[in-house]
Amino acid sequence: MSKKLLFFASSKGIGLTYHLTVFSKYIKLKYNDVVVLSGNKEQYKGLFDELDESEIKYYRVNGLDEIKNFLRNIKGFLNIVKSENPYVLHAQTNTHLFYCLFAKMIYGKKIIYTIHSYRNSKGNIREFLMSIALSVFCNLFVDYTNTLSSIVRKHFNNYFLKTDFLTLGYELPPPRLSFNTEFFTVIYAAKFNKSKRHLKLLEALIPILKKHNDIKVILPGDGETLKECKELVKENCVNDNILFPGWVDRNELETYYLKASIAVVTSKSENGGHAIVEPLAYSLPLISTKVGIAPDVIVNNENGYLYDIDDMDNLRKHILYFYNDREKIIKFGKKSYDIALEKLSWEKISEIYVKVLNEI
Repeated sequence: MSKKLLFFASSKGIGLTYHLTVFSKYIKLKYNDVVVLSGNKEQYKGLFDELDESEIKYYRVNGLDEIKNFLRNIKGFLNIVKSENPYVLHAQTNTHLFYCLFAKMIYGKKIIYTIHSYRNSKGNIREFLMSIALSVFCNLFVDYTNTLSSIVRKHFNNYFLKTDFLTLGYELPPPRLSFNTEFFTVIYAAKFNKSKRHLKLLEALIPILKKHNDIKVILPGDGETLKECKELVKENCVNDNILFPGWVDRNELETYYLKASIAVVTSKSENGGHAIVEPLAYSLPLISTKVGIAPDVIVNNENGYLYDIDDMDNLRKHILYFYNDREKIIKFGKKSYDIALEKLSWEKISEIYVKVLNEI
């Protein structure tokens, strides 16, 4: 009996993603029999080359991640399933899930589904109905459902969907050997949209920056609210304190993390959250709203702080705590790395994942 895995590794508007490329490489190492399916684009140049170097077979299907292309691509997808004969299909988006449903009905394939995108909008009727629909669909057709955080797992448990918590891992850099405490820099790396709440962060930071001119802020990313954020910074004459580098590649982002003293997350909703995971990997204390994986990886007064989303006074207090006591940056940062090593390394995540595959 085939034990092959057909692993969807792309996302709408992005194509082949960095994290799922790395995930597929670790699956290859521990499970061996994996075929990657992706849209035609790639998040960063060279990701398909990485699959080649790892000798991972893959298919590039133009428009795979957009539901409007479903009818055009479903026949080709089913031909791939028939040819490769995988035992398990792993879907990453609702669109992928529709493809897998047809493969299940025709060929009897098993389905794993990871809930990546989730908006925790309390009182939002659309989100309420979507949660019900997704729960019913997964209970009927999916063999194993997982979320990237315990918060989202708990949410869907309320809709009688049995899910596991298995987050994405991270390819950890070596432990940080030196910390520059002479300068103080805050980083928040996230796409600029209303959900990420950059404007709220700036409103909280501007009074601090006017009083402490030696505090610097780095906000990598692009998006719909970037222009408004730049205007707010200009109006308050704190241009010299805040850097907007725009969209950056992996190497540039790493450079900014290594320059930072602490990281903050002001997001309204996450499932996992790269902006939460990445600072821990780079040995940074993290101050975050109680979203996504943050409560799973932040221990108050050990590697960072959790704060209520509208409590900007508390956010400012925690930032100034590290500003005034630079030795705590080192202590908390080392703890962040220990937690990342224990809970977020691809080595750990891939071991759990392979156990899931074998159980299925």
